[in-house]
Amino acid sequence: MQKRLKIGLLNRLNCRIHSYLVIPGTKHARGYVQLDGANELKDVTYYNPSIASSAGDMISTADDLNKFFSYLLGGKLMKEQQLKQMLTTVSTGKGGINGYGLGIYEIKLPNGVSIWGHTGGIPGFDTFVGGTTWR
Repeated sequence: MQKRLKIGLLNRLNCRIHSYLVIPGTKHARGYVQLDGANELKDVTYYNPSIASSAGDMISTADDLNKFFSYLLGGKLMKEQQLKQMLTTVSTGKGGINGYGLGIYEIKLPNGVSIWGHTGGIPGFDTFVGGTTWR
């Protein structure tokens, strides 16, 4: 999956998406978990992220995730009709989430602006990435 993404999409964006098992450099977040009944935190920074299957197949940077969502929501990755389908939502029944589209969900701010995004996580790490359709 990583190879297909890199060839088909990520190279077009000039993203520095890295292969799993490799955390580039030393300037990165560290992950910790508290095991059952333990008082201390266990450092899980270098655990294999593929525990989450394809959901953990890539390690990226915040800059590249922002670039990806900017291109996605800016209509530069797919045809307008495809993006429209992606952003067509159904109710989730969950507070704070207005609707779920195709792999993306909507959070509507009090001023009416929609934030589109997705969460992700493996033990020790949780993240959210998103953006608006403003151009």
